[in-house]
Amino acid sequence: MTDSHISGELPGPNPAGGPMEVAELTFADTGVWLVHTAHSIHRIDLDSMTAQRMPGKDANPYKFEVEVLRLRSITNCIVGGPAYFTYEADDDSVDFRWAVTTPIVRIVREVAE
Repeated sequence: MTDSHISGELPGPNPAGGPMEVAELTFADTGVWLVHTAHSIHRIDLDSMTAQRMPGKDANPYKFEVEVLRLRSITNCIVGGPAYFTYEADDDSVDFRWAVTTPIVRIVREVAE
């Protein structure tokens, strides 16, 4: 493994020639990633440590829909299972916000246009 290794990187190039896909995402990674779940897409920016959920039409509502939130932790962000995210709270009466996703379908590096 080299320093440029992305955790959970799938072997070889993306067969479709598209953006890099990984099987797992952790705080050890960098860049901006789109975590596709069964009903939503989560944009995770590991450089600025922010996250934003873009719900699909069948998604369960979150109290903090489409806000850009300060990311506090990522747990079990692995294709095939649910991810657990915690976010900094903007309310002094709450320590942090949290969310559990539906199963992750794919994790793709966002490509700058």
